[in-house]
Order: sequence, then structure tokens, then C-alpha cells
Amino acid sequence: MAPGVRLLNVQATPFLPIPYNLDTTMDDSLLFAFKMLGGLVGFAIGAGIGSLLGAIWLRLAASWLNFSDIPYWNAFRCSLVSGLVVASINLAVGFNHGLSFRLLADDSFQMNSLPFQYGPTFFLYSIIFGLMLTAVIFRRIIQAKSDNQLMAFGDAVSLASLYYTISFFAFAICGAVVCLAIAILLSFIGA
Repeated sequence: MAPGVRLLNVQATPFLPIPYNLDTTMDDSLLFAFKMLGGLVGFAIGAGIGSLLGAIWLRLAASWLNFSDIPYWNAFRCSLVSGLVVASINLAVGFNHGLSFRLLADDSFQMNSLPFQYGPTFFLYSIIFGLMLTAVIFRRIIQAKSDNQLMAFGDAVSLASLYYTISFFAFAICGAVVCLAIAILLSFIGA
């Protein structure tokens, strides 16, 4: 055995069964169903937690722009609805993109060129479209004043822009913290 190589001694206990390969014990359709169910549960949990955090960022953006106080439930609804709508549009675009390349690809098609099929302007337009769609959703859900008037579209765009900016920086900081934690854990185990 090479120096520094550790072997894991796994024994079967009632709480830790011997691992087995799912591919050989289940048929493919049942395995696919479990993977899809797990993906849907993970998506629902992620959307819920993201919307809870998004409601905080939306209320922070509204207070920073001196708008009237947004109740937390309305902020949560705005964050959840706008996140689901923008995510479903992005999913549809990605699905159509992958499907068209799968159907139209010939033998000379290179899979490593797939990420570069869209130019930078596509992503710029995608961000602008998502921002405008989010502003429309904010305008429909959030009342501007106490007399149930709709928010002006310019105010909704400024609120959506600041909401996107705060969300981006908050998630970038969370990502940096997670990467730092992973680096610290890897340094402790000696990898």
C-alpha cells in the first residue's frame, strides 16, 4: 500500500447498510423517477429558502429607496413569483437550446463548443428581460401607497434593479464564504 493512503473499513450495521449500486437493483424508469422526485424536492426547498432571503433583500431595497414599507408576506410572494417565472423562462430557453442541438447535431458537432453558442448580447438581453419582468411582477403585487394604488413602472424598475443588485452581492458573498469553508476543510484533511 502506498504511504498516506487510508482505507475505509465499512461494516454492515442496522444503521449503516452495506452500500449497493442502485443501477443494478432498480429498473431505469424507477431510478429516473427517484432522481426527478429528488430534483423537484431540492428545487422546492431552494426556491423557498431563496424566496425567504429574497424577501429580506426586497424589503431592504424598498427601505433604501424610501418606498413605503412592504409587508414580509408581499415581499415573499414577489420574490417567489418573480424567481419562478424567470427560472421557468430560463429553463424553457435552455431546454429548447439543448433539444435543438441534440436534434440538429451531426457527427462533426463538438460538445465543448456548446456554452459558446450564445453571444454576450443574448445574456445582456436576458438580464434586461428578467429585470423588466420582475418589475412588472413587483408593480402588480406591491401597492405604492396605502390607498391601494399600483406602483409606478419607473419605481418598480428601480426597485427591481436594486433588488437584483443586493441579491447578486449577497449570493456572491455566500458563495465566497462557502468556497472559503471548503478550502479550510480541505486544508484540514490534507488534500
